[in-house]
Parts: sequence; structure tokens; C-alpha cells
Amino acid sequence: MGLMVINWQDVITSLGGNVILLGAVAWLFKTLVTNRFVLAAEEFKISLKAKADNEIERVRALLTRKSRIHERQVETLIKLYRHFCEAQTYLQRMAASGILEGEPTKDEYHRMCAEAIASAHDTFSDGRLLIPQQLAGHCGQFFNALFEGNQQLAFAQHPMIVDGLQRAEFWNRAKKTAYQEVPGILAQIEEVARGVIHGESLSSGTV
Repeated sequence: MGLMVINWQDVITSLGGNVILLGAVAWLFKTLVTNRFVLAAEEFKISLKAKADNEIERVRALLTRKSRIHERQVETLIKLYRHFCEAQTYLQRMAASGILEGEPTKDEYHRMCAEAIASAHDTFSDGRLLIPQQLAGHCGQFFNALFEGNQQLAFAQHPMIVDGLQRAEFWNRAKKTAYQEVPGILAQIEEVARGVIHGESLSSGTV
């Protein structure tokens, strides 16, 4: 049996063709995979940017809305506080022992006090949803104190009250309300209102 003679030239030629073919296939596969990853990465970047843009717009809209609400809060609190100060001043002048020359009469002070209370109540009602619960509670106390002060003054000046001691007792109660209780409540209102205006956190939120 004779030995097989291998034509190495044919083998090399054959292998060379296969290697070239395999190399071409590998290059094509690598190109397709690379392009696919590039496209996927580009789509991901576009999607990510779109989501980021949407989030930025959402936050921007939220901040704008909060800013407008805060502006309305500040406006409401300033108006409310001004009406409260006016009502307190009128109540104190009504409860004063005497009247200075050229000063409005007790009846005129009573009318102005009633107008200030009505304006404060309207402002409070219109801005109720913008006022924190804690502050709303102080406002309720202030309205009650003003009502009690006016009621005590009315009793002190009522012609049916003939007992001098009883009349004096009503005056003393009115003065205590006008010069102690009302200013004390107004100071609490001012403290909480400053916190709202300057953005300090409160234990209770808005209603």
C-alpha cells in the first residue's frame, strides 16, 4: 500500500479561502452587533432626555404653582393682619377711660371697629384654604375676643345696668380683653404668619 501524497498547496489554498470567509462573517456579525448597540444606546439617550425634560417641566410647573400660592398666602395674611390691628386699636380706644380732644366718639369707634371686623372676616373667609390650621385657630380666638370685648363694653354702657359696681366690673373686663387678651392673641397670629411668609415649616399644613 503506497503512501498518500498530500498536496499542501491545495490545503493551504482551501484553508485560506475558508479563513477569509469566516473572517468576513465575523466582521459582518461584529458590525451588526455594534450597530445594534449604537442604535439602542442612541434610543436610550433620546428616551432618557425626554424623561428628564418632562420631569424638569413638571418640577418647574410645581414650583410656579407653589410660588403663586405663596404669593396669595402672603397677600391674604397681610390684609388680615392689618384689619386685626385696626380692630384692636378701635376696641382699645372704646375701652379707654377718656377721649382726647378732636378724637372720634365712642360710637364712631364702635362703627369703625365693626367695619374692621367685617373686613377681617371677609378676608379670612376668602382665603380660608390658604391659611394654615394653626393660624386659623388663632384667628378664631381673635374674633371671639373682639366679640367679648364689644359685648362687655355694651353691658358697661347699657342704661339697664344701674349698679355702679357691676358697670365697673364690665369696664374692667373690657379693658382686660382690649389691652391684654386681644394683643396676646394678635402676637401669636403675627408669629405664625411670619413663619408662613418666610417659608418656615409648621406642624400643621394648610387646609
